[in-house]
Amino acid sequence: MFYSMNGLQTCVGGLLGFGFYHIQSAGGLASFQLMFLVLGLLTSVWAGVALWLLPASPMKARGISEADKILIVERVRDNQTGLQNKKLKWSHVREALLDPQTWAFFFIQVLNTIPVGGLGAFTNIIIKTNLGFTTLQTDLLAIAQGAIQIFVLFSAAFLSKKTNQTLLVAVLYCIPSLISAVVFLTVPNDKAHVGGLLCVFLLTICYNGVSPLAFSLLTRNVAGQTKRTVVIAVNFLGWAAGNSAGPQLFRSNDAPHYRKAFSGQLGCYVAIILLFISLRTYYKLQNRKKRIAANLLAGRDADAPDQIDLSHAFDDLTDKQNPNFRYVI
Repeated sequence: MFYSMNGLQTCVGGLLGFGFYHIQSAGGLASFQLMFLVLGLLTSVWAGVALWLLPASPMKARGISEADKILIVERVRDNQTGLQNKKLKWSHVREALLDPQTWAFFFIQVLNTIPVGGLGAFTNIIIKTNLGFTTLQTDLLAIAQGAIQIFVLFSAAFLSKKTNQTLLVAVLYCIPSLISAVVFLTVPNDKAHVGGLLCVFLLTICYNGVSPLAFSLLTRNVAGQTKRTVVIAVNFLGWAAGNSAGPQLFRSNDAPHYRKAFSGQLGCYVAIILLFISLRTYYKLQNRKKRIAANLLAGRDADAPDQIDLSHAFDDLTDKQNPNFRYVI
């Protein structure tokens, strides 16, 4: 629901763009300048509202009874990622920086946000210049883009929960974008293909389902408060780097078809699919090692079914320190 607000924002943003376009000037300001000032002011005001309303943790949330707070805590015992702990643990920091999954999440964000950042900046230009729509039509098409994004995010979450195969679902949601990049590299951008190209271009929105799936894996597969904090920080460095690099693929000397940009995005799609498959293989191997070690320690047969002890769930152990931790795939 949090991520789907990007889709709702795209819908509302398209309507706002359509509306502000009709205000040619106000007080010497162009319509786009006025829109940025209005939205910037509203964002600043809403930041204060969010700061006041949002609790720091479930334990500090208003309107939740003490009994329900206990249930909230017990509900997260199963994933063994621990509760809030403000003590900095250098062993967690060291483990985070040496853990392969930390850098897997970093590169997932880079490879995800390069296409998303590039298309986020150039979507309207591509629809208007390559496909021949007017400015107002392009603004209104944003409503469809936002609605598709909301559907993509909810369907990705539903499939992930239904199948318990988050990484495979992430791979699935990469494929439409990969097809879209191939089509834009091979099909002429002319009036005869406008309808098909627009539909194919809208397929790139499926890629928006990848980031929340990856972040949900991070929050479920990285245990220990300090370690998780470090991994999330590294994750957002990748997010920022990719968003900054994405628009740089669209060079003015490559307009209007931007074939180099679509080639770069195609490379990102292939690389992230390979990374998802590699991460899934890594998790399965780690889970197998943990299961065998736990069975041997308990005097059971190495291949006996997993029997997970939750007694250390709230001990602020990392996923590697806790022998009973199992990675979600």
